[in-house]
Amino acid sequence: MDGPAAVPLEARAGPGGRARAALAGAVRLGLAPAAVYLLLLVLLTWPAALRAPTHLLGGEGDAMQNVWNLWWMERAAAEGRSPYWTDAVHHPFGASLRGHTLGTFNALVAAPLRPLLSREQAYNAVLALSFVASGVAAFLLAHRLTGSWPGALAAGFVFTFSHWHVARMPGHLNLAAAQFLPLFALAWLAHLDRPGLARAGVAAAAFALAGLCDLYFLVACALAGALLLAGRALEEGRAWLVARERVVGLMTFGALASLLAGPIALPVAGEHARDPFVVPFESDPRDFSADLLGLVAPGVGWRFAGLTAPLWRGLPAPDAVDVALGLPVLLLAAWVWRRRADVAPAVRLRAWVVLIVGVVLLGLGPELQVARVRTGVPLPWALVDELPPLKLAGKPARFMVVATLGTAVLTAVGVQRLLAAGRRRVVAAFAVALVVDHAPARLPTEPLGSPPAYVEALRAAGDGAVLDLASGHFRPLWHQTTHGRPMALGYLSRHPASVLARERPLIEAHRRGDWRALRERFDLRWLVVPAGHAPPNDEHLRLVVEDAGGRLFELAPRD
Repeated sequence: MDGPAAVPLEARAGPGGRARAALAGAVRLGLAPAAVYLLLLVLLTWPAALRAPTHLLGGEGDAMQNVWNLWWMERAAAEGRSPYWTDAVHHPFGASLRGHTLGTFNALVAAPLRPLLSREQAYNAVLALSFVASGVAAFLLAHRLTGSWPGALAAGFVFTFSHWHVARMPGHLNLAAAQFLPLFALAWLAHLDRPGLARAGVAAAAFALAGLCDLYFLVACALAGALLLAGRALEEGRAWLVARERVVGLMTFGALASLLAGPIALPVAGEHARDPFVVPFESDPRDFSADLLGLVAPGVGWRFAGLTAPLWRGLPAPDAVDVALGLPVLLLAAWVWRRRADVAPAVRLRAWVVLIVGVVLLGLGPELQVARVRTGVPLPWALVDELPPLKLAGKPARFMVVATLGTAVLTAVGVQRLLAAGRRRVVAAFAVALVVDHAPARLPTEPLGSPPAYVEALRAAGDGAVLDLASGHFRPLWHQTTHGRPMALGYLSRHPASVLARERPLIEAHRRGDWRALRERFDLRWLVVPAGHAPPNDEHLRLVVEDAGGRLFELAPRD
């Protein structure tokens, strides 16, 4: 009906009423769910929040590498140089960081926190913000589709506390920033419904921002977009897909996505073609594929992982089994599918089912594995593994994050339908089962106390590069953020193949104890070895300092 009665109250209230309505909407759809997810994060990972000011959340491993990422991005910005090539590691050659999991977006989030927080504290804060933001983004998607606040809240929980996402908490800061995947899906569906330049631009921006978090998310968004488009086409028919406005809309998105994400992806592809990136320690994608039972049985990152240990114990990459979609979630999704006739068409239920099934088939890898047994049954990954983006990724299970987004949407639908039917007790029981099923394991932490004596000595020393062999792959990177000395070798998640070829003579010189070559040919001044370790021909080295953290030697000066 036309007339004043048809005008919303907030519109008739004037600018003040609209402002109050906007504030109320921001609280209800943004601040309130954010507060819930932050509280749940604190409770489910306790006592991690208590330790955050004095410990690095995640402990030894990839968390230290990601702290190094923040340090390097800060340094590159301060020196006005590209962050995608470094001479801080792999001295004296340097290395491209295009294939490395640099996490550019996370560095941008951490930058304004640095005046108030240490680098490790900023890392902890970005990790927490990523989990809250991912939950809120999935909440917004589910609320847009269902209009149900409780259902959307459950969806956000399912996504951000999914086994896949929680498994990233101990160190994969780049993958913890999953918030742009649901935001892309939200913008993408809006653009499919009503194609337009503005909607295409929002979807393309979310797509590019996902790529700044990690290249996996760039591929994940493309995969989600393709499967949702396919699902909609199956539901709507050929006429919908080939309608002029749809075709123009897809072309517009493609152009804008290329413009915004091209500078992120194309340099990686170009460098990989010229000098292929090598992924250390891993080669067979089957070692990083989901197990069929892993879809329902939680893995290493679960609070009660001992119950499912026979499934994942002994695997080359046990984190690959942390892809469970959740038994309560799957049961609710099955219930929703059986009652799909009652689901509002705006949800596009079939499209989400197509997305879940398609991604699960890819996430299972090139060969079906059941309870750690490789069956020999080929799966779709075997056909697409040679595609450059997937070949470089090499970890099929990583794409299961897209499936968790689909199950989150179905969870929102299920909670909405149960509440509409007055089955509040069922919803309460589901909530309890959901929290138990998704409860994360205790988060490891690393104290931020005084570094080893050799690190302090290097910080106080003059110039000169260091070969740090004292503490594995990750800890030397963390220590470099304190001493700032260039390092020979150094762990990167992906590095150009030529780096290995150039470094072989350096490695051989060290094995021979040829300290003159290390000093003169490779410009190394400092050598760090484990405590108690005596390098060959150590009489040609000058011991500077020693403690439980390692022994620092100075190489003989040039003649």
